[in-house]
Amino acid sequence: VIAVDKDYGSNGSIAYSLTSIRPRADPPLLTIDAKTGQLTLLRLIPPDWTGRQMDAVVLAMDGGGLSASATITVHLVSHDGPRFSASHYTASVSESAPIGEAVTTVEASSPNPAISLIYRVVSVRTLNSSAGADVPNWMSVEVTDSPFMLEFNT
Repeated sequence: VIAVDKDYGSNGSIAYSLTSIRPRADPPLLTIDAKTGQLTLLRLIPPDWTGRQMDAVVLAMDGGGLSASATITVHLVSHDGPRFSASHYTASVSESAPIGEAVTTVEASSPNPAISLIYRVVSVRTLNSSAGADVPNWMSVEVTDSPFMLEFNT
């Protein structure tokens, strides 16, 4: 966190402090360096806090007693992200398959069971066998003789 004061001398010096952290943890999870404003993690994040956020109110006070505050939102994310049950999924679809028919199931799991996974298609590519390269096809996927690839993330 950086605060700027246009005063000179002792009135221009800034001291930082944390006035509140929500949700509250005992012992605390965060501290702030009074001189630099650097937020530091004091201990490991409890596993049941993954996926939550913390709001920390930082107070910056100059040597003359004037102050300003800012709220910092810290998102607590897992260092162990979700894992797919397979590294590659393959499916065949008949030309006569009705619209809406399930083609395959993609599965992933999270090390934290309290986290809900959201699946997202991040790319769709048709495999052009004559050119030997992937050709982006972002607008739609047509049924052709060429296979196509879907890339997912969670």
